[in-house]
Amino acid sequence: MTERGGAALARRIVSYLLASSLPYRYAWCSPAATELATLAFYVTTALAFRPAAENPYLSFADDELDLDELRERGEI
Repeated sequence: MTERGGAALARRIVSYLLASSLPYRYAWCSPAATELATLAFYVTTALAFRPAAENPYLSFADDELDLDELRERGEI
């Protein structure tokens, strides 16, 4: 089982356990806990894959010419 699948399974199990063990008066807690777990997953994923300041894949060579420089040379 993959890590992502394991987290989804754990989230479903916890949601089921909450739904089956809470009284009717607190039935809203199970969907709320599921939504909070989903939000926590997305926040941690966003933090893990946020753009880095010095990303080598997004850097440009310093010797590249600007559009204005190409126009001045008459190459455009």
